[in-house]
Amino acid sequence: MVPGSQTTLLWATPGVLHWDPIACSQSYNVYRLSLQAWSDTNHDGLADSYGTCLQSGLSALAAEDASSPLPGWLNGYLVSGDGPLGEGSLGFSSSGLPRVPASACP
Repeated sequence: MVPGSQTTLLWATPGVLHWDPIACSQSYNVYRLSLQAWSDTNHDGLADSYGTCLQSGLSALAAEDASSPLPGWLNGYLVSGDGPLGEGSLGFSSSGLPRVPASACP
């Protein structure tokens, strides 16, 4: 079974993102996106990109990102589970379409 999608991401401490376990996951991938660069140029309700791989193959339910966005900018984060049948979903857009990263984690 391919892992499901993540719904809860929390900053436990500055620079450390935590999440709940995702069913059927053996490891986790974290994607980071710049919210200022987030756009939907074809107006289909799906962003042009949902970020790039920040960290992959994590066994813990946490990831570190000590970087800071540029002044006035924000970063967004998505987590997927990875299991024996592949990587799970990054969830769905408000229009119901699956979120796809600009480049998948290795």
